[in-house]
Amino acid sequence: MLSQWHGFRGLQKDCADKLQTGLLGEEPVDLLLDAHPAEGSQQRHAVIEIPAENAAFVLRNFSNLDATEASSRIRKHLEQVRTSRQRKRLSEDGDWW
Repeated sequence: MLSQWHGFRGLQKDCADKLQTGLLGEEPVDLLLDAHPAEGSQQRHAVIEIPAENAAFVLRNFSNLDATEASSRIRKHLEQVRTSRQRKRLSEDGDWW
């Protein structure tokens, strides 16, 4: 998974750099994430935007997470977004079987 982490400084920048590297091996590899500090959080929380899915969420206390845990949370949230969209499409289309 490709990601861009910007706006972080100090220890949070080091953590963001590790997460950027850690996400490289995550599926889907062609997905682009954009991350920046949540307003008013003193860089403790990161806003993760997924333009291809038109979705965003807050990764709380991201600098306290290791790259594996953070990427797992991002992947789980992405799966929830996709599942929700799929259910919505199926309900709009009616019976499909």
